[in-house]
Amino acid sequence: MPYNGGIVAFDDHIRVALDRALADVRAPLESALRVLAHNVAVEATDERARVAKAEIDEVCRSAEVGLAELRAAAARLSDAIRALDEAQSLGGVLEVIADCGRREVDRVAVLVVTNGRLRGYRWWGFSGTAPASSVDLSLTQAGLAGAIAQTGTMALRPAAATTTSNPHLAALPIVLGGTVAAVVYADAPASDGALSQWSAALDLLSRHASRVLEAMTIRHITGLSRSAVPHRRADGDRASSGSTW
Repeated sequence: MPYNGGIVAFDDHIRVALDRALADVRAPLESALRVLAHNVAVEATDERARVAKAEIDEVCRSAEVGLAELRAAAARLSDAIRALDEAQSLGGVLEVIADCGRREVDRVAVLVVTNGRLRGYRWWGFSGTAPASSVDLSLTQAGLAGAIAQTGTMALRPAAATTTSNPHLAALPIVLGGTVAAVVYADAPASDGALSQWSAALDLLSRHASRVLEAMTIRHITGLSRSAVPHRRADGDRASSGSTW
């Protein structure tokens, strides 16, 4: 039987040497892998932090824009209400509504109800050169505006969710003595924002216009001028206008 003890001893020697070499390599290799894993984790965390910060910054920017838009809308409404309060006639009220409406929406029309028909008074944003006065429709021909003239109730018609071409529609009544005296019609592309963003402003203006017209009518019937209406001075004393309250 051939002797192989030397080979076995040589193999053992090689195995021991390899184990020692691997041990020498393993320690720095594991250390390098730990450092690499740590760096990867840090970079991943930093990236997540960067993404999160970018998202937070975007939310903050959007909030700042939203606040600025709200302040601007509040200022426009305040100016519009003041202008309505200062109007001297039905025509003056309708002029203010038309002018203020065009600041809120792309297209707006003020239509007067006369003898069962809707006649144009003022409009903005509509194509063509024809004046608003060219509009003269029976209530049944006037679509949404005609329906509002009969019901006296605001109507909103959001754009269909499946289309991008149809606009949001709104029609709002201006009521005098329980009767619709005029209708404010407005529309805007759905891409310009939610219907509620501008219809609420027009609703407020239309309602206030109705109150202003009621007050005008009462003053006309009673023969009171605006200056004769009792009011308080800034110092709290009652005004000496011939009557007190």
